[in-house]
Amino acid sequence: RIHQEAPSEVVATDEFSAELLAAARLEGLLPERTRLTWVITDFTTLYPTYVLKTMDQVIVGHPDLREELLGRGLDPSRVSATLGISVPIPKHAGKRRSYGEVPRVVLGGGAFGGIDLVNVVQQMEASATRPVQVSVLSGGSDQNFRALSRLASRLAKVQLLPFRDTPREVAMDLVAAADVFVSKAGGVA
Repeated sequence: RIHQEAPSEVVATDEFSAELLAAARLEGLLPERTRLTWVITDFTTLYPTYVLKTMDQVIVGHPDLREELLGRGLDPSRVSATLGISVPIPKHAGKRRSYGEVPRVVLGGGAFGGIDLVNVVQQMEASATRPVQVSVLSGGSDQNFRALSRLASRLAKVQLLPFRDTPREVAMDLVAAADVFVSKAGGVA
């Protein structure tokens, strides 16, 4: 379909779509004029070099990541660095005290629930030396959500907030009020 539409540019924001685009280019399935850009939102460069070198432009979230890619032989004119993804949080500043004086941890599991949050919460509970509030943004995994719900009913310190059903404003308030935010690598977090 991309060949039929012949776009001037295609932008990938995850590894899977970047790999598909690289394969299409290498197999001659993309129009010559179509530029490929990969915006890497994770704080890592552990991606296949052939995919990276197939892109016309690679954008990473930090200058250190750019240097890593240049060290792998990528053309400096094709690699750009930003300083993360801008998220407007200032209006949420100062909300810390509205949640009380107990230390607050917010765990983010990512949109697909790729982190074993149950294990993380159990380890936190086992090692806690004083009460701590733990809010869990559990991602889109129903299995993860159910397991966390069962765990939450046994642990008085865990406040469960599923990511899918948590309005963006509420999630940002929680993160802004947290003493610690723990999540997977990713530019949005």
